[in-house]
Amino acid sequence: MAAVCLDIAVEHRIERLFKPVNHSRGDRSQHVELIAARGVGLGKSPHSPEVRVTKELAGPPTKGGIAIILQQPRDNHPFDKGLDAVINDCPSLSTLADVYKTVSKGTLDIRTDVTVVDLLSYLPDKAKGLDENTLTEAFRTLTDMIREKEPEVLLCAGKVFALPGTKVYKCKGEAFKFESIGVGKQFDKGRMPLRARIRKGAYQFVMVPRVNGFHPSHAVNYRQEFSVLRQLQLLIAAETCGRLRNDWKNQKWMDELRTNCQAISEPQETVERTLWDFQESYCSILDELRGSVHLLITDHSFRKASAGMVYDKLLKSNVTRYSNDASLALREMAKRNSSNNYSLTKAITWTQYFAEACQVDIDDEGNEAGFLAYAKDMVLNISGCILNQSSRCKGSRADTGVRGLEAACKTFLDFAKNVELLLGELLQKKEANGMDELAGMLSNVSLGRVAA
Repeated sequence: MAAVCLDIAVEHRIERLFKPVNHSRGDRSQHVELIAARGVGLGKSPHSPEVRVTKELAGPPTKGGIAIILQQPRDNHPFDKGLDAVINDCPSLSTLADVYKTVSKGTLDIRTDVTVVDLLSYLPDKAKGLDENTLTEAFRTLTDMIREKEPEVLLCAGKVFALPGTKVYKCKGEAFKFESIGVGKQFDKGRMPLRARIRKGAYQFVMVPRVNGFHPSHAVNYRQEFSVLRQLQLLIAAETCGRLRNDWKNQKWMDELRTNCQAISEPQETVERTLWDFQESYCSILDELRGSVHLLITDHSFRKASAGMVYDKLLKSNVTRYSNDASLALREMAKRNSSNNYSLTKAITWTQYFAEACQVDIDDEGNEAGFLAYAKDMVLNISGCILNQSSRCKGSRADTGVRGLEAACKTFLDFAKNVELLLGELLQKKEANGMDELAGMLSNVSLGRVAA
């Protein structure tokens, strides 16, 4: 079965990048003491829960390894309940915990093996409302920490937005080198070098290798139903681990994923989204998924196509992306399940239309490719999630007309998992066939003596 992380079926090519990480500890580092001292400088007790948890996230107290830079803390973390409670209560931190555990095959835990710090530690307020001295000290502390930590890889996943010439911009100093440069962008392209050069003394510098990321909240709090953003979070973590192992190789398909994520990450107002918003998005996603499934089921070339051709068509269809998206949209609707019967009824109607249209294609076609079996199961299960209007039970959750949005959510996720598994198998066959063809071509090459 394909891997699942962040509530999506992991793209089969990304899953191939998952490998253990050997995180041998370096020399002792004082960066944890530096962040603790910053808390004390802000009037916090060195023994307070907030300082204690901030120190734990900033560990381990050794040089090297992976360091992750986020933006700033919330104003309501449950510090008094300990590190695990803070991580579990924070979607961004729990995302990082899940991603690095998955990508490293269980060998990395952000609690003990990865340094996680903010650009503005201890400061939940907006930067423009803070005085210059507070901002300058926050950025200076972070720079001192990175200089002392000397991470082998620095993931830049936070940014304090500021226009050139403004107070916040002037206060950053060298800390701007630790900020994200935008969703889907990369260092070492354009004018941003892969390694950040941090001054250490009058004539020395610390060279810090960087990976550009983006804040996890963008994927899990603001663009919840766009699964490609979660795939990119996984790819970025895989790159971070790969650079630590020194075995990272960028591939063309990765750039395509980054470009897709850039396209859906244009700045817009961060307003709280409603059940209606996710229902509208869900219906649009179903239309896309319906079109992809229709083309695949009715494509007669599947019957005698090579593994490579089937793979290419299935990959190009984006069927797993849309299925993941549908699952995520339903998950968000389930969280907001309420008395908004209009949105729920429309979602039911669209789902019913989707299932019926897919069933017509399945009944009409004799295509017996592996994809069809998964499509049949998906349509059967989705149909089972739909209740007739007459079966509504007023006053209960069944009044939504759906026998649990969670059930439909799981069905789409299972479909995405099955198709990703199929894609992985087809890719292996495609690669094996390619090697056989190459071997055959080489066997026909004769190396004669070249005349002098």
